[in-house]
Amino acid sequence: MKMIKFLFRKGTLQIALVSFLVVSGIEATAFQEELSSPRASVKYLKKYTSADSADYGMASKLISGKDIFLARKRRQYIQDIREALDASRFRWILDSISDNPNYKAADGSSTYVIVADISLARQGDQWLISKQTINNLPDLLKGLGVISENENNQNEDDGSKGVFGKKNETSSTSASKPKTKDLPEVKLDLSNPRSLVIGFTKYTSKEDWRPDVAQQVIYYKFLPHKEERIERIEQLKRFLDGKGVLINVADVPNDPDYVDTLHMNAHEYVITPRFAELYLQKIGDQWYLSEETTKKIPELFERAFPFGSDRLLQYLPSDQTKYLGLMLWQYLAILSLVIFGFLFNKVLSWGTHYVITRILFRVGKKKVATSYIRPVVRPLSLLVVLAIVNMFLPILQLPLEVSHYLGLAISASLPFFGTLAAYKVVDIVALYFEKLALKTESTLDDQLVPLFRKIAKTFVIVIGAVFVLANLNIKLVPLLATLSIGGLAFALAAQDTIKNFFGSLMIFVDKPFQVGQWISAEGIDGTVEEVGLRSTRIRTFSNSLIYVPNGKLADATIDNHGLRAYRRFSTQLAVTYDTPPELIEVFVEGLRRIVLEHPNTWKDNFNIYLNDLNSHSLDIKFYIFFELPTWAEELKARHEIIMSILKLAHTLGVNFAFPTQTLHIQDLPGQLSLAPTYPKVVNARKEMEKFFEKEAPKQPDSNKV
Repeated sequence: MKMIKFLFRKGTLQIALVSFLVVSGIEATAFQEELSSPRASVKYLKKYTSADSADYGMASKLISGKDIFLARKRRQYIQDIREALDASRFRWILDSISDNPNYKAADGSSTYVIVADISLARQGDQWLISKQTINNLPDLLKGLGVISENENNQNEDDGSKGVFGKKNETSSTSASKPKTKDLPEVKLDLSNPRSLVIGFTKYTSKEDWRPDVAQQVIYYKFLPHKEERIERIEQLKRFLDGKGVLINVADVPNDPDYVDTLHMNAHEYVITPRFAELYLQKIGDQWYLSEETTKKIPELFERAFPFGSDRLLQYLPSDQTKYLGLMLWQYLAILSLVIFGFLFNKVLSWGTHYVITRILFRVGKKKVATSYIRPVVRPLSLLVVLAIVNMFLPILQLPLEVSHYLGLAISASLPFFGTLAAYKVVDIVALYFEKLALKTESTLDDQLVPLFRKIAKTFVIVIGAVFVLANLNIKLVPLLATLSIGGLAFALAAQDTIKNFFGSLMIFVDKPFQVGQWISAEGIDGTVEEVGLRSTRIRTFSNSLIYVPNGKLADATIDNHGLRAYRRFSTQLAVTYDTPPELIEVFVEGLRRIVLEHPNTWKDNFNIYLNDLNSHSLDIKFYIFFELPTWAEELKARHEIIMSILKLAHTLGVNFAFPTQTLHIQDLPGQLSLAPTYPKVVNARKEMEKFFEKEAPKQPDSNKV
């Protein structure tokens, strides 16, 4: 019960934070209006730096946090600017100052000069102290006699003084941190990368906090002022802790002449693979933070603490009792973050699914809405939630080891869920292409879509795996080098697989056949059912399946029966020798009529003639073509033609011969002659006409299903 009351009592902290944010929002709006023009900014400066109402904390808002990060340093600069204006005998005549928010100088720049070397610059919708003024302020103060040369030089050694050597009247240094002047001077060993990292780690730790010593890792020519170097060191330290960057000193080289072979053999060393922009470089005989790193520290700091979230840290208690290594407010923050993530994931997943489903239902895409949207929405919503959690993770100030491994887990989960979503999106894209393939006449397009789906999913998995491994700090270059060593052996072992894969590509490019076509190739005879990445599936005429490797099929000579424009039917009609010539002539004419009246024959190309005198028959060549797409329809048409031939022969009395030897004794006394008679030969033509009048209208139409 006491613990519950304690938690509720501590809940006032959250109320205070919310109140602070609301009030800050109101103040920010008013503050933005007060700095909307050069006159408004000068009026603001006068108001908060006058002797009777001085508030350098408010006045420091005239300096952008991007130009000077530390609030105490901004207050010092504002105080110095006021003294410089007074020393310049600046007359605060506001009516003479432009009140135009869009004021332009003679050179076209958005700059307004108050006095020589002190100017305002427009940044967004506000007029703030220019960066040039901040850089020139030390020389300006010396020129005006506000500080002497000796006082300015003391700045490097006396942390109790202001920015330019004057007594620091506004700074409030924490009592827990000893003043620099009370501590011995320390010079860091910068002879090699490891010594630099050791020195930086030691003097930015809680036990030996000395940013004035750690600032030596920044080359003085990159940032001439010591205060700026100290500020960058503090930003870098908070960024590394917030992102959980754990540096293993043993892995850092101690070679003074270390060369990075991956970066053009330069004297550089990347501190952590998670952030390639953080690296050291050798200048002369010393190692320093690179110039690029020095410039990007503020940008990295804003990335770790977006929307000014670092300001919340000064309102959070730092001296509470710890339970299992964490303070109470950290447990509350973690619990709040978990609850928020769970609820936000549910709302985002349900809301997105509901909206997209309603839209797809309205446009008639019911199948896509019910089968494909939810598998895509779920990983995407988790991706968004993890991105938000990762954004606020540095504010929790977790122990470095915990923050490190938790950050790695989240960093690896982001591309993982992105890969899951992309994997499901491939199905949606493939479904769209399937509908397009149905509109084309080519059946190969129908098989190309599944192949595209397989290749696209493989590509998504490979790319996703690369990002996951990279975010886990697994170096890909040595991994790829290891794979390349075994690449030759793998290629030799998988040469047939690779050959079959390229064979499938050749089949899709050359298109020697399509799905549903009848092909013959080197003992293979059947109908193509599917073309895969490795093999082609063929259905034989005995209804069995043959899986032919694509490499073999790509090299084979393929007879594509399915590409025939016409299907040939060639046979010999053998009639007996005793068939009268007149009857043969009528029979041949009738055969031609059968071809002309059949709906599926090629009328412009057929040959039907008495062709040969065989040993046992008179042969009539019957050579025609069917105009049909499939073998089944061809069989049906053949049946119809042959049945018509048999019926015509029966009607005319034509007898078909067969290869036999028969001994005929025609004129035995008292017996009838065995020679066949043809009583219808005289009326053969009339009989044929009657046949076609009777049979031709009954010819079935093979196109009817």
